[in-house]
Amino acid sequence: QEIGFDYELNKKEETIKSLMKEREFEKQRANLNRNFNYAFSLAGILALAFIFMLYRSREKSRKYLEVTSAQNNEIRKQATQLHALNEMNNKMFSIISHDLRNPIATLSNVLLLESENVISAEESKSMQHSLSLQVNSINLLLDNLLLWSKEQIEGRTAPKPEKIVLNEPIKN
Repeated sequence: QEIGFDYELNKKEETIKSLMKEREFEKQRANLNRNFNYAFSLAGILALAFIFMLYRSREKSRKYLEVTSAQNNEIRKQATQLHALNEMNNKMFSIISHDLRNPIATLSNVLLLESENVISAEESKSMQHSLSLQVNSINLLLDNLLLWSKEQIEGRTAPKPEKIVLNEPIKN
């Protein structure tokens, strides 16, 4: 009986050991599953974070492109305006130089003729009235240019239209 008892005891001990090994194996499997779950959860969170960062980066890029596109349009507009202003400036200088050149050339020629005694004192006196008118015209033109440039510098570029009745000067 004792042998049967020892045999039964050994059999139960081995069953207990086997069950303990199974339980240990199940614990390890549960730990492994839990670790896999943590790893997959972490990978999912990282993937979501990456997708979110990618989305934000695309949004920032899109907004940056919109801003730069608007700035480029503004620069093109300003370049067009600058080109038009430069053309107007060139035309104005051309007109002004022409308006100044002729009277000054006439004055210079008369003075040269007088200094070389090519014209008489009587001829010189007869030209003085015409030269005086031309010098006054040049002076008025220069005054107007200075006034206009001052208004340009101060930013007063808007025209100030005035009504002029043409019938009265024409009748007189």
